[in-house]
Amino acid sequence: MASVDIKLIDGLYLIQPMPTQDLSLDLSRDDLAGFIKRNTEQLPMLVDLARVRILQSSGVGLLFYLLVESQKVGMRVGFVNTSELVRKVLDIAGVDDIAKVYENVDQARQDLVERQ
Repeated sequence: MASVDIKLIDGLYLIQPMPTQDLSLDLSRDDLAGFIKRNTEQLPMLVDLARVRILQSSGVGLLFYLLVESQKVGMRVGFVNTSELVRKVLDIAGVDDIAKVYENVDQARQDLVERQ
């Protein structure tokens, strides 16, 4: 996955997308699908959106794709480090109904890993 950094940290995968030139989310469905299939331990995923300043409809679609596909295999997903604009887009899209948006990585780790 060239457009994203993935790190295993204390029982969860921290996913850090790289922004594109327009600072929208730059991930591909193939990358996400491949990662979900390789995550056979079904460890939770935390998507760090600190580098994402603009979340366009294609980015929202990818996040929903990630949520749906991860739920199919029983993986929990959360989001962290959202800008005010990205947070508003997530709220409008209803992401809060499906996954939590955390204030920081420690809070997310505690909730995602301990409830696994």
